[in-house]
Amino acid sequence: MALSAIVHHVKTDVNEANVLQAVSLTRGKRHGKAYALTLKTLKHNDLAAYASFVKLCAAYATIHPGHRDGIRECCQKKTGLVEIYMDARFVRPVFVSAVDRIQRTTSSPAEGAPGPESIVLKVGPLKHLYRAQEKVTLDPRSADTGNADGVCDFVRCIFSCKGCAEMEAVLRAVLECTALTVVRVKDRMNESTSMGWADVMINVTLNGDEKAHVCEIQIANKAMLALRDKNFGLNAHHEYAQARSAKEILGLVEAHAAASATISY
Repeated sequence: MALSAIVHHVKTDVNEANVLQAVSLTRGKRHGKAYALTLKTLKHNDLAAYASFVKLCAAYATIHPGHRDGIRECCQKKTGLVEIYMDARFVRPVFVSAVDRIQRTTSSPAEGAPGPESIVLKVGPLKHLYRAQEKVTLDPRSADTGNADGVCDFVRCIFSCKGCAEMEAVLRAVLECTALTVVRVKDRMNESTSMGWADVMINVTLNGDEKAHVCEIQIANKAMLALRDKNFGLNAHHEYAQARSAKEILGLVEAHAAASATISY
């Protein structure tokens, strides 16, 4: 069924809308307690490191909010999905090289530095075109135009860190990396998601990249990441994806309803 047909179906079928509402509210809630407990343990294990890290997250989220004077800065320069995807393929090896250097620097064997097992770099594959198209189609800002400039995670990685000291070391290394320009810092340590997920996400471009392709770096606690692992954890990411899709469809339906209400007769 085409996405436009799904939106129409939800708009006209109360039962379908109720099902989506239930999915968006309930999926992943059982993981919220586990996330909250993990975050509490992380804080308890080293209160000083936790306090220092969340303070740094808040400070740089203010410095790099991703927008200025109401204008979005955290976006791709191009609008076509295929064009952006091709840019992502080009820039990914350079991005991998840059984040690999950050991993090696922050987990060096120098005295007092975190060990290599304390900071693990996980570079993801290019975002699948289907999910990228779904994201564009279900975003009210781009649903009608097909503008894909908001897809800033074709190229992405995650730093899995043992504790807050390691997370802060990686964040500082990203901020100080001469190969990168920070576009946005999203602080989900102080403001966790509706499902209780907490991390810090940084959008960057690579210096010297004329296309200025925006990439994504996540810094997360390894215990939090383990909870969403489909093989060893609670498979929370699967339920998150279900809740996300339900919310996106409902959001688009609401946006269409609001637009219709503004039409004068």
